Amino acid sequence: MTGPVNSIKRLLGSTARTMLRPFQTALSRYPHVRAYFFDTMYGPFAISAGPESFVVSTSDGVIGRELYARYEFDLDKFGVAQKLLGRNLSDCVFVDVGANVGSICLPLVKRHYVGSAIAIEPEPLNFRLLSANLWINDVADKVKCHNVAVGAESGSIQFELSNSNFGDHRVSISTEAGAFDEQSRNKISVRMETLDSLLPEELDHELFLWVDTQGYEGFVLQGAVRLMSKKVPLVVEFWPYGMERAKSFEPFLTAVSSAGYTLFYDLEAPSKAGKNADRESLVQFYEELKKQDRWTDLLFT
Repeated sequence: MTGPVNSIKRLLGSTARTMLRPFQTALSRYPHVRAYFFDTMYGPFAISAGPESFVVSTSDGVIGRELYARYEFDLDKFGVAQKLLGRNLSDCVFVDVGANVGSICLPLVKRHYVGSAIAIEPEPLNFRLLSANLWINDVADKVKCHNVAVGAESGSIQFELSNSNFGDHRVSISTEAGAFDEQSRNKISVRMETLDSLLPEELDHELFLWVDTQGYEGFVLQGAVRLMSKKVPLVVEFWPYGMERAKSFEPFLTAVSSAGYTLFYDLEAPSKAGKNADRESLVQFYEELKKQDRWTDLLFT
């Protein structure tokens, strides 16, 4: 009887799925419902079916979840930056440092907001998903990928991995207990290069630099002396907790002041006037964010 019983179960299951499919399709129009579907998945990967298709890990409860539920992650900040710059960026080369699975650079290239991109992502799984996403969206020929970390010098470094937020993998600096259980994270060895060595000098005048490295930004900019001397448009994550843990705030201040940027804009609360990009203003802003226990992204011009 086992055979007939299993056949009946399969038939009933198939019938139920067929009957529920219209309701599931209707409900899936809502981001919070898609987020629920994501949270209840059993497989290792999911495919986001928005304007761009993203293969994401179901273990990534932040960027992967947002891409599946809302089809985008932080993409609106590029629009804010472009408006503040007051220029068309469709011919620029977008340099995405900490590219993750392509959440920023992929849609920018596919929607022709930028001409091409250079994506830099050190973590192996993120890099494989990034590569796959570029191919399935037919933009692989417009995005050059580098599976390395970037910092102040070339070499090999330890990289710590978050189990639940694949956008929070970081260069490992401190072994002390932290707010995100950093002391318990698995670590891998990855290669590090400098941006000045990685990026061809002939492209400097065409670049838009976008840096999101979870507090390591000061050292990333230290390795981009040539690039920053051209004062390329720069968007950089500004997270006091991460910078303090990585001890990168002082290198950040030095790099920005040496490059000669004059203004910065908070992309979470942009003002047309901007703020002076001097040491005093940046320290004050750093302390404000630290007290509020928050982070933002800054545009430097």
